[in-house]
Amino acid sequence: MLIPGQNSHVSVGIKGPTLCPQLRPRTHDVLLPAGVTKVISLSGKNLLVPQAGQGDYQCKIGTNTVPAIRQNDSAIDCQSHAYVYTDITGQEIHEIQVIWNNNHVIDQPIGSQVSAILYKCNIMGSTCGTCIGGVDAQFGCAFCGGTCKYRPTCSVPVESTCPDVIINWVSPLSAPVEGHTKVTINGTNLGTSDASIPTVRLAGVACRPVVEDYVVSKRIVCTAAEARGRLPRNGSIEVQLQGLGRVYNYSKQFRYVDPKLGAVFPVKGPMSGGTRLTVRGKDLNAGNLDNISLTLGEEMLPCVVDRSAIGSHSTICITPGVSRPKAVTSVRMFFDGSVRLLDQDPFTYTEDPVVEKIMPLTSFASGGRNLTVIGKNFDSIQQPKMFVWNGKEKWHPTNCLHQPEMSDTVLTCPSPSAPARITPSVPLTLGSLRLRRQLDTNDAVEIGFIMDGVVAVQKLTNIASTLQYVVDPLFQNLTSDGSSVKYQSNTNFVIRGKYLNLAASEADVIVLIGGKNCNVTALTHSVLICTPPYFDYGDKVVTIHMGNLEYRVGYFNYGDLPVSFSWVAGVIVAIAILSVIGIGTGVIVYKRRAKPTASSHNGSNATEYLDLSSQITLPHAVKTSDDALALVKDDDLKAALKPVLLSRERIKLGKLLGTGKGADIQHIDEFFTEAALMTSFRHDHVLALLGICFEVDGNPMIVLPYMANGDLKTYLEDSTNAPTELQLLQFGLDVAWGMEYLAENKFVHRDLAARNCMLDDQLRAKVADFGLTRDVYTTEYYSSRDKQAKLPVKWMAPESMERDVYTFSSDVWSYGVLLWELFTRGKVPYPGVDEWDVLQFLKLGRRLDKPDYCPQHVYQLMLKCWSWEPEERPDFTSIVTQIEETVKINTEFGGEPWDTGEDDYDAYTEMD
Repeated sequence: MLIPGQNSHVSVGIKGPTLCPQLRPRTHDVLLPAGVTKVISLSGKNLLVPQAGQGDYQCKIGTNTVPAIRQNDSAIDCQSHAYVYTDITGQEIHEIQVIWNNNHVIDQPIGSQVSAILYKCNIMGSTCGTCIGGVDAQFGCAFCGGTCKYRPTCSVPVESTCPDVIINWVSPLSAPVEGHTKVTINGTNLGTSDASIPTVRLAGVACRPVVEDYVVSKRIVCTAAEARGRLPRNGSIEVQLQGLGRVYNYSKQFRYVDPKLGAVFPVKGPMSGGTRLTVRGKDLNAGNLDNISLTLGEEMLPCVVDRSAIGSHSTICITPGVSRPKAVTSVRMFFDGSVRLLDQDPFTYTEDPVVEKIMPLTSFASGGRNLTVIGKNFDSIQQPKMFVWNGKEKWHPTNCLHQPEMSDTVLTCPSPSAPARITPSVPLTLGSLRLRRQLDTNDAVEIGFIMDGVVAVQKLTNIASTLQYVVDPLFQNLTSDGSSVKYQSNTNFVIRGKYLNLAASEADVIVLIGGKNCNVTALTHSVLICTPPYFDYGDKVVTIHMGNLEYRVGYFNYGDLPVSFSWVAGVIVAIAILSVIGIGTGVIVYKRRAKPTASSHNGSNATEYLDLSSQITLPHAVKTSDDALALVKDDDLKAALKPVLLSRERIKLGKLLGTGKGADIQHIDEFFTEAALMTSFRHDHVLALLGICFEVDGNPMIVLPYMANGDLKTYLEDSTNAPTELQLLQFGLDVAWGMEYLAENKFVHRDLAARNCMLDDQLRAKVADFGLTRDVYTTEYYSSRDKQAKLPVKWMAPESMERDVYTFSSDVWSYGVLLWELFTRGKVPYPGVDEWDVLQFLKLGRRLDKPDYCPQHVYQLMLKCWSWEPEERPDFTSIVTQIEETVKINTEFGGEPWDTGEDDYDAYTEMD
């Protein structure tokens, strides 16, 4: 009985019973090179002649359906067809199905179905070597015309040998002088079979092939032999194909090194273990990093290596715990089977630290209040941390302020911010220190400590360790309208608020006026009193710091500028305003680049200036501040500009440094808007504009704070300056702080570069040039397609070059280039790349190379800043956090140069 829609084993339309048609099994699969026309001949039995109304035979292989012709009752041919498949794989196996009577599949014996292999020679043999020697001969692939093809399709002679060897990478690039290191060479055309593995020599020493790890054409693995005489040596990496005389060299050299252990730091740690032990020496990253291990003492206790911290001059491991205090008599370090020994008791296990008392036990909700921790054996811990328990989670660990060499009994630890589930307490009444506890409110948490691997200090059961959180203090603004408070000599400064002393004393408060300390003399629930510092003149911002909190409550006014206007701290720059070009605010003026001379700054010659106004043509009516204001249409802008504009009579010009060219003024409003904004900047690492003045001929001049060490780029280029690596990163941190401030104030810089940062007399960097100024001396700008604008293309993000898009993220890209400038001592980025080709260079995925003396983790930060997608770049707050931590760690370790991962340590220290 035939069920419609189902396969049947009974013939249809034939008188009398018949046997079911079947295909016979084949001894080999059918081989079908993709895209090549083939006829498939199949054998079977009972292959009936289709009757009227029945469909013809068809062959189905994968996605290919092909007409088939019955030759007789035991033979059928799938007609000529170029079989294809879409997957990017070397081969696919498909069952060959023969269909008759429209939708009935001819039976095949179970377990011996007829199958076809569809394959692509160019994928199976992706290289010459794999095509010639790595592809099974049954497929008939050959190398011709520079690619692997099905041999009958080759229109040019088949090649029996491969073209040149290409070496992509070699790892590792060093081995201990004893050898034993497995070296992997990755590339193309590295031999054609296991019997023809190329020979390899490393620095003139044979490297024995590891046959089981060899991949035809693509990979050679060999074991480095012992260096002659076990002496260090450098040399080329040579690959030679068997039977051919030519030797191929890799671009980098191989090094046989003799690792040395010098010292460990710290020299002691708790017996519970967990100490980050830094082993210092030379060539400590020899061989395969995965095979590097460390042990302590004659017992060879395993010190777990931090793989991310293995460097040429230092390696870090985590100490295991021991049962009692004791001296570790030796440290052993293993490199691919070789071992180095450091003896003479390099490390000591001490008693675990014990916490005996914590005070006070209150903190404002935002945290940061310094708590004093008393106990013993703290000197065995390098970086203790304090946290509070948020359920089972360690909440926001903070670094305790700790100098092990000074005290083993006292720590100062900033309190963490309160967990989200905590509701801080508030006073019962105004001025009361008694706190109201609300029903179903938890305002207290337990304190714990992270001290290496010591578990006992994480949960303190024998002392009072419950920290109570109270509401954050609130401060009133000094004035309701934002105006400044007048300074009066010999008078204390009173700041008002509430909740001020719930979790703070005078010692917990820092008040800064203009960056100088205002000595706190009293603190109550609602009043803070301090003694203000002295300044000559001007508005000074008032900032209050309490733990993690910072309040800007207004400005303290020390009076107007003196009539004599002897700018001991000022530098006058005559500037020329250019036409709108679409960068910054669209108004561009020139800036000072020359470094001030070491002349004294007194009297009429107190300042130097750069005159770039000789060819400016401004309206002749602009000769005074009032004339300038008359050109401003916006009334609010006029009001903001009044304290900015200075009369010419109050300025004394000193030594002329140079002159330059300018152009006609077009947009005075935009220029003044930018200038007014610059005067509002108040940050230690942002250069504020002090004022604007007009000369007799109407040319505007800007007044900037005096920067004793000129611009950052010139300082870096000066060979007489020798900044250390730590100082270079401090410059980077200063700039990051400034940029973080600008970003917080919604200001996009658009031209961040070393040339646009200044250095004061303390060598602290300040971000400058916010679109008002550009450097007429530099060749680091190029003309845009409109032939007017000058763009700093080698500092610009791709989206800025392509779409004229400027954001905080594009500033981050520029900051990455600035970091590169720092560690190359002021070199111009993309050396050898024309400005017009930079965008294409970046689109190819290429980036600036790592500077020779740049730490790897700093270069990784640069690469993050140069992420193609803006959202993948870090913001300035995260950049500040990362660099702050690095500067702090290296300052605590004596400011020693970081390991660069290269063998240039000696050269670097000599350079510094």
